[in-house]
Amino acid sequence: MRTNMKTVLFVALTCALFVTACQKEESANLNENNGQKFETYTGAILADKAALRNIPVIVVSNDANARKRNPTTTTTTPPPPTDTTTTGGTVITVPPPTTTIPSSYSLVMPPVGYQGSEGSCVAWSVGYAARSCMQYYATNAVSYSNATNIFSPEYVFNQIKFSTNCGASAMMDAMALMVSKGVCTWQSMPYSYLNGCSLMPTSTQIAEAANYRVSSYALVSPGDQTTIKTMIASKKPIPFTCNIDYNFKYATVGTIWTTYAGFAGSHAMVICGYDDAKHAYKVMNSWGTTWGDAGYIWIDYSLLPTISYEAYVMN
Repeated sequence: MRTNMKTVLFVALTCALFVTACQKEESANLNENNGQKFETYTGAILADKAALRNIPVIVVSNDANARKRNPTTTTTTPPPPTDTTTTGGTVITVPPPTTTIPSSYSLVMPPVGYQGSEGSCVAWSVGYAARSCMQYYATNAVSYSNATNIFSPEYVFNQIKFSTNCGASAMMDAMALMVSKGVCTWQSMPYSYLNGCSLMPTSTQIAEAANYRVSSYALVSPGDQTTIKTMIASKKPIPFTCNIDYNFKYATVGTIWTTYAGFAGSHAMVICGYDDAKHAYKVMNSWGTTWGDAGYIWIDYSLLPTISYEAYVMN
């Protein structure tokens, strides 16, 4: 009996160590790209499909198929969605553009950032990439500046983080923050993944952020190519959440992500361009310039609706 107990304890300890090691590997994978090592972190909490139905969906036409998208789940390792349900009780129909949508378009984005060891991808996609790009075009800027049109992911993430371990946040919370409080500039509240995620904004930073609130936001169907292209050509970047795989994690220069090869995390990024010749959307990530194609990747038009859970446009 004593020998059996020792065996049970040994097996239990071995299993516990194995599970812990797997969890660490899943949350922080050490990659090598062109001889440079970097860690990749995700951190998107996928929205519940019932909550998404309360958000308006924007379409360029009255085609009912354009109003459909893939449902979400709240499980920790969801498979790619396969069926479609109508999202949103309100449909915002946008008139088609008066001119032909170009076959390719690329927005001018702020410098590619690095989220580091925090699961702050939502804040980077919404507060940093998308909101900065909107400000750039709204003010007819010719360059990006930390003081005027580059915004702080620190301000966003620290207020919407899911827990004190700095591991994840939800895009719906980021969108609500953009409407209620806005976002302050990078110069006012610089981002660091080394100082934890407990630093809350000061009254001065909150006051500055109020100047950069958005009026509203709406969903865009990941399968609605016409609306996505129209939004991009209208200088509206599209932050979105999705499941990623290891093909994505090890993307290199020229990669066009065309197939999904198994769950490796839930992530948030921003669509900032498209190219019909590539049959793909240009997407900006927050894993630094040593990942992918200088921090970017192309996602095939047909793949996006099978991996994406929610995509937004801010107004």
